[in-house]
Amino acid sequence: MRGITGRIHSKAKVIGWVKVTVPAGKFDALKVQVERTYTGLDKVGAPSTTTDTFWYVPNVKKNVKFILEQFREGRLLHTNRLELVDHKLN
Repeated sequence: MRGITGRIHSKAKVIGWVKVTVPAGKFDALKVQVERTYTGLDKVGAPSTTTDTFWYVPNVKKNVKFILEQFREGRLLHTNRLELVDHKLN
């Protein structure tokens, strides 16, 4: 079996502190965005990009919200969304 070679370029930026509301409640969260560009990793040949946006809450010790969007040639292919629905602080 032959492997696939290609390149992945990642760029991350901290947006800053924001208020976010999810089913588990309202939080002050650190919003971070990571953009990745993939080239040469599939048979289509066109570069694709993903944008991960997440909201991290230190006192919960996890992301309370996460959105992944995948694009090819500027078109949105799909979106995944995850939100915290419940939590208990120890």
